[in-house]
Amino acid sequence: EEVIARKQAADELGAQQMLMGQARPLFVEWLAAINRFIDYQEAKNREVGADVKKAIESFSVLEGSLLVLALLIGGGAAWWVLRSMAPLGILTEQMKRLASGDSAPTLQVGDRRDEIGLMCEALGVLRDSVDERDRLEKQQKVAAAEQDQVVSTMRLHLERLASGDLTAKIEADFSPSYVKLKDSFNSALESLGEVIASVTESAGQIRTGSGEIAQVVDTSQGFAVG
Repeated sequence: EEVIARKQAADELGAQQMLMGQARPLFVEWLAAINRFIDYQEAKNREVGADVKKAIESFSVLEGSLLVLALLIGGGAAWWVLRSMAPLGILTEQMKRLASGDSAPTLQVGDRRDEIGLMCEALGVLRDSVDERDRLEKQQKVAAAEQDQVVSTMRLHLERLASGDLTAKIEADFSPSYVKLKDSFNSALESLGEVIASVTESAGQIRTGSGEIAQVVDTSQGFAVG
């Protein structure tokens, strides 16, 4: 204000001397203070920048760690799901084998009581039913084959017996269910042979007796004629 006042009072020299002698050093000091303040702010900015950079780096590490953890959790979950679903594929294959008549082994699932465990248990019951059905069918086939053999053998030996062959004894092996029938037939055949032999012997004795009687009669008639 004093410099301006001198300027307005036409004191050019006084205004210039005051400006250069008093105002200029203060201005230089003010500029130096401004520069120091700027340097101070830049230093603070660098410190803040370092902190921010460190925070960003820490966040990046945290983000990477969380990403790895998420991948591990996701991979573990996927593995668990696949492992849990794996028995379903085996169950499907075994059901197809059962449907085609092949008695497949039951899938072992330990003590699992979830849906898969119940399905495996049901598959075991179904397999047992198929096995029982197959066993009964095989028994029926064996029984039918044994019956056919017995009927065929009995018919053959009855035909031989009907034609007068008393040696038509059954020698073939019968199953335990038909052994009694075989023994009865052979016993009856043996008894019939004994009866026929006895009748034959009696008939021979009758013929012998008749011949003797006839001979006596002829002798008596000869004596009478003489």
